[in-house]
This record gives sequence, structure tokens and C-alpha cells, in this order.
Amino acid sequence: MMEHAIERVTVVTMASGFELSLTIHTHRNGDGPTVAFSAAIHGDEPSSTEALRRFALHLETSGEEFRGTVHILPVANPLAYETQTRNTVLDATNLNRVFPGDSDG
Repeated sequence: MMEHAIERVTVVTMASGFELSLTIHTHRNGDGPTVAFSAAIHGDEPSSTEALRRFALHLETSGEEFRGTVHILPVANPLAYETQTRNTVLDATNLNRVFPGDSDG
């Protein structure tokens, strides 16, 4: 039987005290491979979030069975998504340009 869990992962506490979190949906159905999908790295591209919403709905309602785990991050850049801009308005950073990051922090 498929399980669906929603987890909010705090990424940072802003200077204002606001905790910036990401929401991750996990659909699990027994043992098997794990796959992850993310959307909205750019806030001005909401169609990717809509595509993942439809995909999640399909997983929940289609009756088709799958084995394994599906992680869905519908909004990877909530600050840009909220303002519908490509970059965050706080620092004008394009999230797509900071991968993979620095292993030393």
C-alpha cells in the first residue's frame, strides 16, 4: 500500500527570524529504487511546479502501482517563486548557478 508523507525541511533562519523551509512530498510503495524530482528553481517558471502537482496526483489516484520511493520538491526556490522572479530579490542570486555548492560550506 502506498504511503504519502509531507516533510518541511528548514533551510535557514533569516535575519528577520523567519524560518525558510522547503516542502518535500514522499510517495513510498514497498522496496525498490528511489527517484527525486524538483521544480521551481526559477520563480518565474511555475509550469514545472504544476507538472509535479499533476504527477503527484497521478501517483495517488491512478491505481497504477509502482515499487520504490518518489521524492517531490515542488518549489526549490520559494523566495523567487513568491515574487515570480528568476532570481531571489534578496541577493539577486540565480539558484541554478550555485550548484553543486562548496563541500566545505
